[in-house]
Amino acid sequence: MKMAYKDSVLKQYIDHASLLPYSDESNYDYQILKAYYANDTAFLKRTSNEIAVSELKKGDGFPDSCRRHPIIEQLKADYAFQFTYEQSFCNLLYCFTITKNSDTIALQSVIYQYDDKMKSCKAAKDNSIKLTQDNWEQFINLIEYADFWGLNQSQPIHCCDGDFLTIKGIERDREDHSIIKQHKVGRQFVSNTALFKSCELLAKFSNCSLDCRF
Repeated sequence: MKMAYKDSVLKQYIDHASLLPYSDESNYDYQILKAYYANDTAFLKRTSNEIAVSELKKGDGFPDSCRRHPIIEQLKADYAFQFTYEQSFCNLLYCFTITKNSDTIALQSVIYQYDDKMKSCKAAKDNSIKLTQDNWEQFINLIEYADFWGLNQSQPIHCCDGDFLTIKGIERDREDHSIIKQHKVGRQFVSNTALFKSCELLAKFSNCSLDCRF
């Protein structure tokens, strides 16, 4: 297919969509197509940077010089849950790791801050506290209410906007520390979901704000 024909079809779509009464021009996919057709370099560069930030923050690709949170798969706790939370247009990444060994319950909270060039990060906050059995039960009740173990691992991600939450959970055998069950859930647009309540609770326990301030 020739480029000229592709461009004419793209223009036809953009013109048609802009005239529809129910068209949502704030939709990120529409904005990217429109910016591509109009050669809006500034928008496309900003989008590329946002994708780069998401890729940098995603998963466990932390360099040793930056990592402050543990690798959850290496923990020998009876129970371990790890939350990572981030928002668009915010250079902070929140990481909460809660563990339970017999009657000992601990919570580590790390807030990472990325630099403007998106090439490095530092721990703006890093603290660990002991929690009570009542704290643990509050947390587990929220995890079970959200059906964490029964949720699909992921849902389609709509590019870069919104907020993002990833939760990993591991339960081990108390005798030989073998993994009984392990699960990971990733979600976008989570602020009003049952799943997010457990993250908010851990933030409350650690006296952290989740509104891009620390």
